[in-house]
Amino acid sequence: MLSDKEKKRKQHEKELNSLRNKMGKNIIWFDALNKTQQYDLLFLWKREKYRNTKNKPEKRIFKKRFSGFVNGKYTVHWKSIEVISYPSNFKHFLKDSKSRFSVSVTKMRESRLQHLLKDDTRS
Repeated sequence: MLSDKEKKRKQHEKELNSLRNKMGKNIIWFDALNKTQQYDLLFLWKREKYRNTKNKPEKRIFKKRFSGFVNGKYTVHWKSIEVISYPSNFKHFLKDSKSRFSVSVTKMRESRLQHLLKDDTRS
């Protein structure tokens, strides 16, 4: 009989493996991350999917306030700005999160070598 904690741990391991399989060409970068960073990335992606429930792009109009001195007088101007918000996309999420999770060059090399050696053994 498995405890709830053990069930959750196995579920998170399966989700992490699934995320790793989605990486495509970014798999070497993902393997170079340590386990904590990999799980952080997983939970950030889960949060992104949960919060962003859009099915198609939506346009929203915001009013932005501009203020400053014009001809010696302090004035306030309002300008309408149209913003398009898109549904969650894994490719764009990865692009944004790569800068957040930096990897050292040595870890990247090690990951690349391990990946190449695994490919060699399959052939």
